[in-house]
Amino acid sequence: MAKQLEAAKQQFAKEQQQSEQAKAELAKQFEANKQQAEQAKVELAKQLQSAQQQVTALNNTQTALNTKIADSDSQLKQFNTVKAELEQELKRINQSLKQESELNQKHKSWAETLKTQNEQLNKELKEQQRSSQLSVKLLAKVEADASELRGRYAQLLKTEQELRSLVGELYIKLSAASKFYNQLEKEHPELLEAK
Repeated sequence: MAKQLEAAKQQFAKEQQQSEQAKAELAKQFEANKQQAEQAKVELAKQLQSAQQQVTALNNTQTALNTKIADSDSQLKQFNTVKAELEQELKRINQSLKQESELNQKHKSWAETLKTQNEQLNKELKEQQRSSQLSVKLLAKVEADASELRGRYAQLLKTEQELRSLVGELYIKLSAASKFYNQLEKEHPELLEAK
């Protein structure tokens, strides 16, 4: 009986020792896990701070892009307004030029008619020496009409030249506006797609 009790005591002591060792091992592992957890917490805090900085930077970038897009939209609207005005002005000038050209053609025809009449009167003056006084009066009238017509014709030519010059200037402006539009379309196609 005493041997069994001794054996039981030894077995208990052995198990208690093993339990103490296991407890120490668990405590060591817990401490290691705790340190790892602390390191992970610090690393996570760093990552969170970095992520917040990145979000702030992205928000700033987005704000800047929104401002730039708004400015580009404003410039595009101004360009479209100017372009429409220039096209309307060009259309009006072309219509005016067409009317002036038609009027000029009528005056040319009138001038040719007066020239023919003048030549006919000159011929009649040579053939009718007896009615020279009447012929001189008629010739003076024709010459006066021809002089007035030449003056009006010269004025029409001047007006036509001025209109052509204005059309040339408008064409240059339209070309520059079209070039700016094409450049904007190449550099910022997303603006035009958004429309």
